[in-house]
Amino acid sequence: MDVTITEMNRVDLVEIVGRVDSSTAGKLGESLNERLNNGTINMVIDLAKVDYMSSGGLRELVAALKRVKK
Repeated sequence: MDVTITEMNRVDLVEIVGRVDSSTAGKLGESLNERLNNGTINMVIDLAKVDYMSSGGLRELVAALKRVKK
């Protein structure tokens, strides 16, 4: 899995490529948390090139969403 983050004017584009499973979900969570810790709350998550996502990957996306809503 690869995560590419592109900073734009008012939003960050987070492109995810490959499989997001239990062994790679942590990397996704770390990438999202890094952006959130830097104050970024507007993100577009591009999942077009994700082949498979396990519940671990979904858990990381939901956790990031909950942090943004706070």
